Amino acid sequence: MSYAIPGFESKICPPALLTARAGLLARPLVFTNGCFDILHRGHVTYLEASGQG
Repeated sequence: MSYAIPGFESKICPPALLTARAGLLARPLVFTNGCFDILHRGHVTYLEASGQG
């Protein structure tokens, strides 16, 4: 069985481009911390398939 590549794949960038990509983000840029479940490929794939991602 094969699956379509999820749309979120285009949002992943190599570490070397992260600074440049972060500079293009809308401001204000908000950071938070805490203890959360790790968001992994399975979560994002389900969100993408549901139309919520």
